Amino acid sequence: MRSFAEERRSGTLELLLTLPVSDLQVVLAKWAAAMLIVTALLGLLFPFVVALGGLAPLPWAPAVAGFAGLWLLGAGFVAAGICVSALTASQVVASAATYGLLVWSWLLTWNEAAASEWWLQVFRRVSLFDRFESFARGLVRLGDVVFLVEFCVLLLFLAVKVLGARQWRGR
Repeated sequence: MRSFAEERRSGTLELLLTLPVSDLQVVLAKWAAAMLIVTALLGLLFPFVVALGGLAPLPWAPAVAGFAGLWLLGAGFVAAGICVSALTASQVVASAATYGLLVWSWLLTWNEAAASEWWLQVFRRVSLFDRFESFARGLVRLGDVVFLVEFCVLLLFLAVKVLGARQWRGR
């Protein structure tokens, strides 16, 4: 969430964007760097799974599916943070807005009595966490993978467009 907001606030964004790289390359580089951290954090969990597998028989397919789902969910979270960070100069605002967006996605389907069945189905289709449930159960559904990848690509595309709009704003 600090990726672009802090650079805009400190004035280094202009320096970064005058380098001979495209806005897409800048956004993808920041996303890839953040995903290295997500991957490293998920990698720290792997020894625990191996230790559990040594204590009792562990079905590896659901464990791998869960890790894949967590990685894709993390990719979407990082993309959301980068997109919101590109919109503001305040890392606090970027953090709060990203957190709000992700919590909103999580809470969409909590109160089933507050929405009609049609709205509930719509909310389930756009909820990141409902898409993750199949991974948590050990199922890798193509629709869920495609949704999470499209979510990530859409938000990264929007971040590129927000950065590209700076030439029209005169900043």
